[in-house]
Amino acid sequence: RILYELNKRIINSFMTTRFLFEDGGNNWTGVCCGSVGMVILYICPEKYPLFRDRLKSPLARYIDTFGENGICEEGLTYWNYGFSNYVYFADMLKEYTKGKEDILHLPKVEKVASFESRAYLKNNYCISFSDGCQSRNFNPGLTHFLVNNFKTAKSIPVEFVSHKPTNFFKDAIRSLVWVEPALLESGDSVNSIISEEYDSKLCWYIKKMPKYAFVAKGGCNEESHNHNDLGSFFIVTENGQQLLDYGAGMYNKNYFRIPARYEENLVCCSRGHNIPVINGVVQQHGGRFKATSTQHSDGKFFVNLDNAYPECGMKTFVREYTVTDNGVTFVDKMTFDGNSNTVDEHFISSAEPIIEGNKATFGEAVMTLPENCEVTYVKEPVKGHDYNYGHYDYIYVTSVKFSCSDRFEEKFVIEIN
Repeated sequence: RILYELNKRIINSFMTTRFLFEDGGNNWTGVCCGSVGMVILYICPEKYPLFRDRLKSPLARYIDTFGENGICEEGLTYWNYGFSNYVYFADMLKEYTKGKEDILHLPKVEKVASFESRAYLKNNYCISFSDGCQSRNFNPGLTHFLVNNFKTAKSIPVEFVSHKPTNFFKDAIRSLVWVEPALLESGDSVNSIISEEYDSKLCWYIKKMPKYAFVAKGGCNEESHNHNDLGSFFIVTENGQQLLDYGAGMYNKNYFRIPARYEENLVCCSRGHNIPVINGVVQQHGGRFKATSTQHSDGKFFVNLDNAYPECGMKTFVREYTVTDNGVTFVDKMTFDGNSNTVDEHFISSAEPIIEGNKATFGEAVMTLPENCEVTYVKEPVKGHDYNYGHYDYIYVTSVKFSCSDRFEEKFVIEIN
């Protein structure tokens, strides 16, 4: 019966139908093509030549979706979901073909393999852009396999290993076979890594320092699992994110329908990110809304956001970040068509902000505010992707509002306690 169902639901179905996941646009290609490939090699390997191109071509396009440095724009959770299935199939394919077909040991794949350890910022707090997660425990079988196959992949400390049972046999059996106790005992300390990297394809800037880590982005508002968050940033210490990128909201039907995704979910809308509302207008979804240029140098990241907003009277907008050992300074510069404008800078935190004079404290981040601004904050209810497991039920949206003529330039200085 099992063989009957596998042939009916997977082999024959794949043979007679072309699926959207074959376009290679996101993690779903890795999940589906990898899984179909595994089924073929398990139950009817003699048919593999019939499917070779239909599996390998989409999987090559899937690897192309990653950034220049192997960054996954969908976040670490979807990196794990898609890339694990790619790796499982690639390993089986190499064994089945006796090494003649190796889609594992490729330069770009090695960069993707190293993304996991690079995405851990402090403790098990990680990059949460798009539908990512603020913290994550790792799949030890996959991680150890990558460490043993790629020089740039790093092991992760045992205290961050996942103890949550998997509902996939393919994960469970490989963890049983691939986990190495020695690597669990000698996992690299992600807290001690000092680094700076920039991905020109995705326009992500990541800087890790002893006291904290800083991540900012350009990109476009039509990414896979997109949030409208061009120019946004977050700051994380060993105690978690201080200025926050919340990550994934609760999945339901409307979460994947546009415009409902951005109208009903604060965490997807630009109003729920560390970026401004300009003349009452938020960023919109679509490929034409994008960062048009970025630059970076030692401790500096510049992003042009001229095309980040729909028509709102704004002509030009650049944001310049300067990152030091003790904190971050950023400057927003805008020009407008008219002489009466408002810029409402938003700052997101899980801790209730403390406003004292020109200081706003967000957990361990203390921001010195410019003069002539109006500061308010609201407590907003949020249902996260795993809200039943104790993720935040509320976030605080702090509004720092300015009125200006046809030019705006203000500096924000953030110190980390």
